[in-house]
Amino acid sequence: MTVTLQPTDQLFMQTVQLPIRGQPSLYPFETWQLWLGLTITDVHPDGTRVPMTVDQLPSRATFTFQSLLPDFLMAPPTPIPPQQVAAVHDPLPFAAVQGLAFTRPDYLKDLTVILVVLITVSGLLALFTRSMHELVLGVGGLIIGIWGVRSILVPQPVPTITAIDLALSTVILLILLGLAVRAVLHFIRKRGTTLT
Repeated sequence: MTVTLQPTDQLFMQTVQLPIRGQPSLYPFETWQLWLGLTITDVHPDGTRVPMTVDQLPSRATFTFQSLLPDFLMAPPTPIPPQQVAAVHDPLPFAAVQGLAFTRPDYLKDLTVILVVLITVSGLLALFTRSMHELVLGVGGLIIGIWGVRSILVPQPVPTITAIDLALSTVILLILLGLAVRAVLHFIRKRGTTLT
Protein backbone atom coordinates (compact mmCIF):
# COMPACT_ATOMS: atom_id res chain seq x y z
CA MET A 1 0.00 0.00 0.00
CA THR A 2 1.30 3.46 -0.85
CA VAL A 3 0.77 6.59 1.21
CA THR A 4 1.75 9.92 -0.36
CA LEU A 5 2.61 12.82 1.93
CA GLN A 6 3.01 16.38 0.78
CA PRO A 7 5.63 18.71 2.35
CA THR A 8 2.81 20.73 3.92
CA ASP A 9 1.19 17.74 5.67
CA GLN A 10 1.44 18.07 9.44
CA LEU A 11 -0.69 15.15 10.55
CA PHE A 12 -1.72 12.14 8.54
CA MET A 13 -3.79 9.13 9.56
CA GLN A 14 -5.00 6.26 7.42
CA THR A 15 -6.58 2.90 8.20
CA VAL A 16 -5.29 -0.12 6.31
CA GLN A 17 -5.98 -3.85 6.37
CA LEU A 18 -2.86 -5.92 6.89
CA PRO A 19 -2.23 -9.66 6.56
CA ILE A 20 -1.64 -11.42 9.86
CA ARG A 21 -0.63 -15.00 10.62
CA GLY A 22 -1.58 -17.27 13.48
CA GLN A 23 -3.40 -20.47 14.35
CA PRO A 24 -7.03 -19.84 15.36
CA SER A 25 -7.38 -23.49 16.36
CA LEU A 26 -5.27 -22.77 19.46
CA TYR A 27 -7.88 -20.29 20.80
CA PRO A 28 -7.44 -18.78 23.41
CA PHE A 29 -3.75 -19.73 23.53
CA GLU A 30 -2.95 -18.51 20.01
CA THR A 31 -0.45 -15.81 19.06
CA TRP A 32 -0.96 -13.67 15.96
CA GLN A 33 2.09 -12.13 14.29
CA LEU A 34 2.55 -9.33 11.82
CA TRP A 35 5.74 -7.99 10.25
CA LEU A 36 5.30 -4.42 9.15
CA GLY A 37 7.89 -3.17 6.66
CA LEU A 38 8.26 0.48 5.74
CA THR A 39 9.90 1.86 2.61
CA ILE A 40 10.39 5.60 2.24
CA THR A 41 11.07 7.42 -1.03
CA ASP A 42 11.63 11.08 -1.71
CA VAL A 43 10.00 12.14 -4.98
CA HIS A 44 11.98 14.98 -6.59
CA PRO A 45 10.30 17.64 -8.77
CA ASP A 46 11.60 15.90 -11.90
CA GLY A 47 9.82 12.67 -10.84
CA THR A 48 12.86 10.68 -9.77
CA ARG A 49 12.42 8.57 -6.64
CA VAL A 50 15.23 8.33 -4.12
CA PRO A 51 15.03 5.70 -1.32
CA MET A 52 15.45 7.12 2.18
CA THR A 53 16.35 5.63 5.55
CA VAL A 54 14.62 6.42 8.81
CA ASP A 55 17.64 8.50 9.86
CA GLN A 56 17.10 10.81 6.87
CA LEU A 57 13.58 11.75 7.94
CA PRO A 58 12.99 15.08 9.67
CA SER A 59 13.21 14.82 13.46
CA ARG A 60 9.53 15.71 13.79
CA ALA A 61 8.40 12.68 11.77
CA THR A 62 7.04 9.90 13.99
CA PHE A 63 5.28 6.61 13.33
CA THR A 64 2.93 5.09 15.89
CA PHE A 65 1.11 1.76 16.13
CA GLN A 66 -2.19 1.33 17.91
CA SER A 67 -4.15 -1.88 18.35
CA LEU A 68 -7.93 -1.55 18.21
CA LEU A 69 -8.57 -5.28 18.34
CA PRO A 70 -11.05 -6.35 21.03
CA ASP A 71 -9.94 -9.19 23.33
CA PHE A 72 -6.31 -8.92 22.20
CA LEU A 73 -3.19 -7.52 23.81
CA MET A 74 -0.43 -6.11 21.61
CA ALA A 75 3.15 -6.62 22.76
CA PRO A 76 5.54 -3.71 22.24
CA PRO A 77 6.83 -3.66 18.64
CA THR A 78 10.18 -5.37 18.17
CA PRO A 79 12.60 -4.07 15.54
CA ILE A 80 13.66 -6.57 12.89
CA PRO A 81 16.81 -5.98 10.79
CA PRO A 82 15.55 -5.03 7.29
CA GLN A 83 18.13 -7.25 5.60
CA GLN A 84 16.62 -10.26 7.41
CA VAL A 85 13.30 -9.89 5.56
CA ALA A 86 14.50 -8.37 2.28
CA ALA A 87 13.82 -10.33 -0.90
CA VAL A 88 15.61 -10.08 -4.23
CA HIS A 89 12.47 -8.92 -6.06
CA ASP A 90 11.66 -6.07 -3.62
CA PRO A 91 11.38 -2.84 -5.65
CA LEU A 92 12.75 -0.72 -2.79
CA PRO A 93 14.83 -1.50 0.29
CA PHE A 94 13.03 -1.47 3.65
CA ALA A 95 13.80 1.56 5.80
CA ALA A 96 12.44 -0.14 8.93
CA VAL A 97 10.68 -3.39 9.86
CA GLN A 98 8.73 -3.96 13.06
CA GLY A 99 7.39 -7.24 14.42
CA LEU A 100 3.99 -7.06 16.10
CA ALA A 101 2.52 -9.87 18.24
CA PHE A 102 -1.04 -10.12 19.53
CA THR A 103 -2.23 -12.52 22.26
CA ARG A 104 -5.35 -13.10 24.32
CA PRO A 105 -5.41 -11.79 27.91
CA ASP A 106 -4.15 -14.14 30.63
CA TYR A 107 -7.49 -14.12 32.46
CA LEU A 108 -9.16 -15.77 29.43
CA LYS A 109 -6.51 -18.51 29.33
CA ASP A 110 -6.83 -19.10 33.08
CA LEU A 111 -10.63 -19.15 32.89
CA THR A 112 -10.46 -21.71 30.08
CA VAL A 113 -8.23 -24.09 32.03
CA ILE A 114 -10.25 -23.72 35.25
CA LEU A 115 -13.64 -24.26 33.59
CA VAL A 116 -12.49 -27.27 31.55
CA VAL A 117 -10.97 -28.89 34.67
CA LEU A 118 -14.06 -28.18 36.80
CA ILE A 119 -16.52 -29.45 34.18
CA THR A 120 -14.38 -32.59 33.77
CA VAL A 121 -14.37 -33.21 37.54
CA SER A 122 -18.12 -32.62 37.84
CA GLY A 123 -18.82 -34.92 34.89
CA LEU A 124 -16.67 -37.70 36.36
CA LEU A 125 -18.27 -37.26 39.79
CA ALA A 126 -21.70 -37.60 38.21
CA LEU A 127 -20.52 -40.69 36.33
CA PHE A 128 -19.22 -42.45 39.43
CA THR A 129 -21.69 -41.29 42.12
CA ARG A 130 -25.08 -41.48 40.38
CA SER A 131 -27.03 -44.65 40.03
CA MET A 132 -27.28 -46.29 36.63
CA HIS A 133 -30.93 -45.27 36.32
CA GLU A 134 -30.09 -41.58 37.04
CA LEU A 135 -27.19 -41.67 34.58
CA VAL A 136 -29.27 -43.04 31.72
CA LEU A 137 -31.94 -40.41 32.27
CA GLY A 138 -29.50 -37.54 32.86
CA VAL A 139 -26.67 -38.20 30.39
CA GLY A 140 -28.18 -35.85 27.78
CA GLY A 141 -28.33 -32.99 30.27
CA LEU A 142 -24.80 -33.76 31.39
CA ILE A 143 -23.50 -33.55 27.81
CA ILE A 144 -25.41 -30.33 27.13
CA GLY A 145 -23.97 -28.87 30.35
CA ILE A 146 -20.44 -29.79 29.32
CA TRP A 147 -20.88 -28.33 25.84
CA GLY A 148 -22.55 -25.24 27.34
CA VAL A 149 -19.18 -24.25 28.81
CA ARG A 150 -18.08 -23.57 25.22
CA SER A 151 -20.52 -20.66 24.87
CA ILE A 152 -18.91 -19.04 27.92
CA LEU A 153 -15.36 -19.50 26.66
CA VAL A 154 -15.96 -18.77 22.95
CA PRO A 155 -18.43 -15.85 22.86
CA GLN A 156 -17.71 -14.98 19.21
CA PRO A 157 -17.59 -17.50 16.37
CA VAL A 158 -14.18 -18.94 15.51
CA PRO A 159 -13.91 -20.27 11.92
CA THR A 160 -12.24 -23.54 12.89
CA ILE A 161 -12.20 -26.28 15.53
CA THR A 162 -10.47 -24.87 18.60
CA ALA A 163 -8.52 -26.37 21.48
CA ILE A 164 -11.60 -25.78 23.64
CA ASP A 165 -13.74 -27.85 21.24
CA LEU A 166 -11.24 -30.70 21.40
CA ALA A 167 -10.96 -30.57 25.19
CA LEU A 168 -14.74 -30.56 25.73
CA SER A 169 -15.25 -33.27 23.09
CA THR A 170 -12.69 -35.41 24.92
CA VAL A 171 -14.55 -34.92 28.20
CA ILE A 172 -17.83 -35.92 26.54
CA LEU A 173 -16.16 -38.97 24.99
CA LEU A 174 -14.77 -40.02 28.39
CA ILE A 175 -18.20 -39.61 30.00
CA LEU A 176 -19.86 -41.69 27.28
CA LEU A 177 -17.17 -44.39 27.47
CA GLY A 178 -17.51 -44.46 31.27
CA LEU A 179 -21.29 -44.74 30.89
CA ALA A 180 -20.86 -47.64 28.44
CA VAL A 181 -18.50 -49.46 30.85
CA ARG A 182 -20.87 -48.89 33.76
CA ALA A 183 -23.81 -50.14 31.66
CA VAL A 184 -21.94 -53.32 30.70
CA LEU A 185 -20.97 -53.96 34.34
CA HIS A 186 -24.54 -53.24 35.45
CA PHE A 187 -26.01 -55.76 32.99
CA ILE A 188 -23.37 -58.37 33.86
CA ARG A 189 -24.27 -58.01 37.56
CA LYS A 190 -28.00 -58.16 36.78
CA ARG A 191 -27.53 -61.24 34.62
CA GLY A 192 -25.39 -62.89 37.30
CA THR A 193 -28.05 -62.32 39.95
CA THR A 194 -30.85 -63.67 37.75
CA LEU A 195 -28.86 -66.83 36.93
CA THR A 196 -28.32 -67.70 40.61
